[in-house]
Amino acid sequence: MSKTSRERYKTELDSRFRRLSGWLEGNDLQYAIILKEEIEVQNGNYLYYGGPFASGEYGAIIVDRSGEISAIAHEYAFERVKNSGIFAKTYEIRQSIEELVSTLRKMLGGASVAIDGSATQNAMELIKGSGIQLSGKNLREYIYSQRTVKSDFEIREMEEAIGISKRALHSTIQSFAPGMTTQEIALNLDKNMLEEGTVGPSFDTTVMIRRDLQEPEIKKLAKGDLVLFDFGAKLSSAYLADVGRTIPFHARDVKTKDFMADVYSIKRAGVKEIAIGKTGNEVRSAINAILEEHGYDSTHRPGHQIGLNVHEPFGPALAFGKENSATLQPGNVVTWEPGIGLAKNRDKLYKNRYGMIHMEDMVLVGSPSRALGNFPLEFS
Repeated sequence: MSKTSRERYKTELDSRFRRLSGWLEGNDLQYAIILKEEIEVQNGNYLYYGGPFASGEYGAIIVDRSGEISAIAHEYAFERVKNSGIFAKTYEIRQSIEELVSTLRKMLGGASVAIDGSATQNAMELIKGSGIQLSGKNLREYIYSQRTVKSDFEIREMEEAIGISKRALHSTIQSFAPGMTTQEIALNLDKNMLEEGTVGPSFDTTVMIRRDLQEPEIKKLAKGDLVLFDFGAKLSSAYLADVGRTIPFHARDVKTKDFMADVYSIKRAGVKEIAIGKTGNEVRSAINAILEEHGYDSTHRPGHQIGLNVHEPFGPALAFGKENSATLQPGNVVTWEPGIGLAKNRDKLYKNRYGMIHMEDMVLVGSPSRALGNFPLEFS
């Protein structure tokens, strides 16, 4: 991360800490605690307040309502966290959740605190047994209300990740050759993303091949095939992309051209339904209607929230269900990825959620909503 990027990130973190201190003041609490436990478990809430500078595992960020920010860091990450310039105080521990909780207890005394509910059950039991005075205030709900509405900084980061993804895909398409396997294409795309500046893929890159508009997966590329991509680049800031395209490889037959024209039409029409004030249920109903008008079936929900996690754990997603009854707000970012299945397959189960194609964008909800990253639907 460049010096300028670090400065922008620190400015963003400062604004987050100020808002959190205000929340503590309004709820008559002294401290907010955000935990990080096992390194394998990604806690987006912890990243939201610690960024890429915070400890990789067994750490905590402590926010005082007076505005002082402290950190507990695992010994391997202690110097990095201490030298980040973010935290007024930094405490070193070993690789031990018990030592983490013990250090918290010494720091907090008998003050009333709110703790991020993303902590594991084991950690919560240790905290309760330590005598730390937990309040009934829902810190997790507050953090989610902050994370779901993206700042200008966050939008800029996600668009940068999309840009890397877009350029890498373009290079990958140029290397297409008959006989290439899906694994070879995926590895080439990952390599191209690294060369464009990603720290790694957002998730395992998926490549599939469709032949003659049939769903069975093909392993080696031939002229006339459709190549499906589901992938994304991740930045050092931990913000990421989740995008997808379906690329015709020398596909000249009328049937395939007509199908792709329908796909582009569905994509352009559907983004207009992702609107402020609509629920996730309403968006899915409207998009399903668009698919039916074009003569296709929906094979999966058309979108999810995204940010520091590929699937952010708050909503609404663009899907049916009580959990998606909340309305979209200005500043939400959701994916727009219709699962398009051929109507002739209606009486049988689809083999996977993608259907016949994968075309995915990240959409900023606004007036009107727009796809981020200027990512073309068609590649020549």
